[in-house]
Amino acid sequence: MANSIDGPSAWRRGDLSTEDYRVALSGAALDEIRRAADELRQFPLPTILRRPDEFAMPACRAAMEEVRRVLDSGVRFAIVDRLPLDAIGAEAATAIYWLLSSMVARPVAQSLDGKLVYDVRDTGRAALPGSGVRPDQTNIELKFHTDNSYNRVPPDTVVLLCLKTAQHGGHSRVASFHTLYNAMLARVIRSACRGSTARSGSTASANSMRARRRYSPRRPSPRTRNCGPASAPTRSAAAMP
Repeated sequence: MANSIDGPSAWRRGDLSTEDYRVALSGAALDEIRRAADELRQFPLPTILRRPDEFAMPACRAAMEEVRRVLDSGVRFAIVDRLPLDAIGAEAATAIYWLLSSMVARPVAQSLDGKLVYDVRDTGRAALPGSGVRPDQTNIELKFHTDNSYNRVPPDTVVLLCLKTAQHGGHSRVASFHTLYNAMLARVIRSACRGSTARSGSTASANSMRARRRYSPRRPSPRTRNCGPASAPTRSAAAMP
């Protein structure tokens, strides 16, 4: 019989504190971001051509190293608090978001047409069967899921940048896959014990169990930008404006 998963990644909501997942950008990191944004505007290039080693951002690197620690050995999701959107604007924020994400892992394409940065927003269209419209392009509620799980080599990390807060709704929810696994494992063990007891009596019965899988994360708002640095769907990071 498989073993349960222990450690910070197998959490329940009541176990969490803000310090477990929030990574605050220091004053030094914010200064680096503002200087980098000025340089990006002065010397414009396509966002996906930018690399973190082009900029002196030691405080930002330290913050993203903490994000990586949370993703690798902590609760496996993080909120980076926060980019100075009002000061640098959405275009520069997207480029900074790309740079910070690249400090965590190598960005990879997240769609069949090779998109590296993908806009999540309500386009007013309807995600009807056969329409080809993705639910994240509508205003319908997205259930728990794992982003990019259909890929043969899913990314380790999915990174979301919230550019505009939803007027209504738009709440982000995450769930621990390890906690769900433990709960399913406990049900299997109980079911196996009941089946063994029944077979040892005068009549035998077959025990079966159906389990529903629920995944994370959800999009945080009607307009986000999403890029996925490299490989397994059990972790997420959200960068909030």
